[in-house]
Amino acid sequence: MVETQGRFVDASKAAGVAHVVKFSGKESGIGFEARNFRFTRMHEEIEQYLERSGLAWTHLRPSQFMQVYLRETPTIARKGQLLLAHENAKLSPVDIEDIADIAFAILVQGGHHSRGFEITGPEALNMAEDRRGDRICNRQARSLPKRKSGGSPPRPGGGGPPVIRD
Repeated sequence: MVETQGRFVDASKAAGVAHVVKFSGKESGIGFEARNFRFTRMHEEIEQYLERSGLAWTHLRPSQFMQVYLRETPTIARKGQLLLAHENAKLSPVDIEDIADIAFAILVQGGHHSRGFEITGPEALNMAEDRRGDRICNRQARSLPKRKSGGSPPRPGGGGPPVIRD
């Protein structure tokens, strides 16, 4: 990701692009250490590279994409459960289309150079408060912490799979 987006920044500069809006990321929940996540660190590295590039920039830092819950639809429909490894972390995901609308407005209206914007959904919810599964399957769905294979509960603060955390 760092190499690819770095090349994009370089190509933008070479092409004379006036302003780059970077979809970045922010800590997507309360209750875990964001620096433990590789992608968080990568976004920070890319932001710094863009800032040093000499291009006008704006960083959009959504908390989490609402669309990630779509991959949970089969389990929600089959079991009536939304299973995510977040336990008590509060999450406030954002629809990707809303982020695109913000980027479009920034580019069309101008301004907002050298600024970062944290973008969240309307409300931060933990697993017990989360009712997104209800909307996905049109019935009440229980939100439960996902268990690792072997039945042990998720590691507190451990986050996602090893590929995205150290």
